[in-house]
Amino acid sequence: MHPLPGVRGAGRGGEPPDEDMPLPQRPRSHGATAGPAHSSEAGSVGELTEDLTALPGAAGEQVEDLLAGWLRAGAAALSRLARGAVERMLARGLGPAAQLSLFTDAELAELADALAATTATADLLGRALVRDWWQRAEEGNEPGSGESGANTVESSAAERQSIPGPHPEPGSDPGTHRGTGARARHAQAPAARVGGNPGEPASSLLHEELARAPVRPLAPARALAYFRRLVPALAVDAAAFASDQLRRGLALAAATGRELLDRVREFLVGKTFHTGEISAEKILDAAGVTPASPGYAEMVVRTAALTAYHDGADEERRHPEVAPTFPAWQYLAKVRPTSRPWHAARNGNYYPAAVTFAQVRGEGPEDVCNCLCTFRPVPRDEWARLEAAGARFAEVSAAPTL
Repeated sequence: MHPLPGVRGAGRGGEPPDEDMPLPQRPRSHGATAGPAHSSEAGSVGELTEDLTALPGAAGEQVEDLLAGWLRAGAAALSRLARGAVERMLARGLGPAAQLSLFTDAELAELADALAATTATADLLGRALVRDWWQRAEEGNEPGSGESGANTVESSAAERQSIPGPHPEPGSDPGTHRGTGARARHAQAPAARVGGNPGEPASSLLHEELARAPVRPLAPARALAYFRRLVPALAVDAAAFASDQLRRGLALAAATGRELLDRVREFLVGKTFHTGEISAEKILDAAGVTPASPGYAEMVVRTAALTAYHDGADEERRHPEVAPTFPAWQYLAKVRPTSRPWHAARNGNYYPAAVTFAQVRGEGPEDVCNCLCTFRPVPRDEWARLEAAGARFAEVSAAPTL
């Protein structure tokens, strides 16, 4: 089940919780947060473009650039539809009490299509990055190539930055991870070469095309055609994928319509038109769906996109053809004072391939909404060196109950 349907309390009053902060439990007043130390100061999507994921390096920058554009488009679409719905409600003099959703069927369908395009493209981006890395890793580790063991330490700084994952300078301590909550002495791990000649940056058609012409959110079938052109080996059933993405889009749109209607109802309590307390702008600001107060709109699109991105990457990573190349993966968190403590505690931990990212990070709104955490697959030659240096898999533990 998608983590967003039914969620409340995120971005009340248009002010979202920090990107990695546990959400308050269904607050009943506007502007409620978990306290000043935990509230986000970001007022617009433009201020969030550098904080969309913990993925570092050139690959992280590329993903963040794409997600920032998708976030702007998705939040703008939601804001536009919400404005039309609220203005229609006020023009007709209809109170929200009798409504089941803020949106009409046509508006819900438009929002569902926009969200499905965002999640489908994000899902396939995650899959394509993993499959692309797998292809290049396999090419660099072919028997007889003479490069499978020694080239990882000798790779250039530019090449390390072309690989998704944290990469220290050669010779730095890879760190160790032992048991629940174990932390690395350094959260960075040495990179594995993924193709190309020693000393040359790794590249691929996928990265070159994404850098040349960033893809916009596409309908599921078109998104799959786009990414399959760049990464033909993607293991996706076209019909099932399109159906699943459209179903998710409809569920998320319906939940968003219900949540926005609840926000409108709460804002109108005790207010009257003749005092000037009620206007479309004030309602939309309080709901968090205006450019000046975009918290809820951004949270919906951002969380949906990143959830889909990780779902796709994780599924591709665990594909039978890909899994042997990556026996481990590393949890990456953007650690800061407002981070969820249990997410920050996992930063740098390693987990076995059979364990999913969602199992470790958590799947409820308290773990997922606006979270920046991500992961990187660890190639088998790198994992062999890390194990030899003392690295161990961390235990999978549940997050504390709020």
